[in-house]
Amino acid sequence: PDRSIATFTRPDGELFQDGEVIYNVTADSGEMRDNGNTIILRGNIVAKGVQNGAILRGQEMEWRPQEDVLVLRRDVTGSHPQLRATANEFRVFNRENRMELIGDVIANTVVEDPRTEPWLKLQAQQLAWDWDRERIDSPEPLRIEQFKDTTITEVVQGQRGQVNLGDNVATLQGSVTMQLLQIPLTARSEELEWRVA
Repeated sequence: PDRSIATFTRPDGELFQDGEVIYNVTADSGEMRDNGNTIILRGNIVAKGVQNGAILRGQEMEWRPQEDVLVLRRDVTGSHPQLRATANEFRVFNRENRMELIGDVIANTVVEDPRTEPWLKLQAQQLAWDWDRERIDSPEPLRIEQFKDTTITEVVQGQRGQVNLGDNVATLQGSVTMQLLQIPLTARSEELEWRVA
């Protein structure tokens, strides 16, 4: 009667922000709180980004449009034309074209043909990804592996780092170690700029 909570089963609908559809979503169940200011979905969630091209999956989702944050938890995976990732939690800030990936993050760059083009696997506890600027930042230890087909060719680790996907440049700082596995060669430095080829 006070219209503070509405529950629904098998939701299949759209999430709006600033009058525009930004995600098509499906789930097993959900609820709307605070007159639509918070939407919570549970079970087999699929959120397809209309503008950003992302497909996000998880078991729990919270959408707070006034705060511009969509949070996905439990068995979270995501794909986008630039990146595929898994983590314990995704926080998506649509107005800023930014996503935070938190907890046991594994992210793979997307290439047209992974059999012939090198691609990267990033591992960290936290990544911030700006898909408009094509930039990934890690304020914590970051490990990057370069693959050619299914073979690891280089491994780089540092205490923090950034990857510019548009320019294919990774910059790592703090006790950086680089291993070239095919030569073999190991190098150490406090900072490394790596042009991925």
